[in-house]
Amino acid sequence: MSYEVAEGQELIHSGRRFRAGALAPSGCDVDTLCAVGVLVEVRKSQPASRPEPEPVPSSARGGFNPADPATIKHVTIKAMPAALAGVSDVDTLRAMHEVEARKGGRDAIQERIGELEIAG
Repeated sequence: MSYEVAEGQELIHSGRRFRAGALAPSGCDVDTLCAVGVLVEVRKSQPASRPEPEPVPSSARGGFNPADPATIKHVTIKAMPAALAGVSDVDTLRAMHEVEARKGGRDAIQERIGELEIAG
């Protein structure tokens, strides 16, 4: 059984944006997404042309803005390394580390600080 993103919906999964009509990516929670109306079952009578998923820039994930350290809380742990790759100011990273409450997030920030200290 195949699923697609419902009309008027959008799904961001693994750093890619799936617009209405795109096939659902493997690995997403189909049951939950169908229950809330994000995904629908593909009907055979629909045209075969589907939109391709688009990459989502790391700075756009979860409303993250490197200029505002508090927005690090909106980045998923999985997307954290990609989001932090564009941050090269150690003081900003330390401010992010102070506001981040998740252990995985704090570890990713500490790792980025370590990379910059070694390089710098």
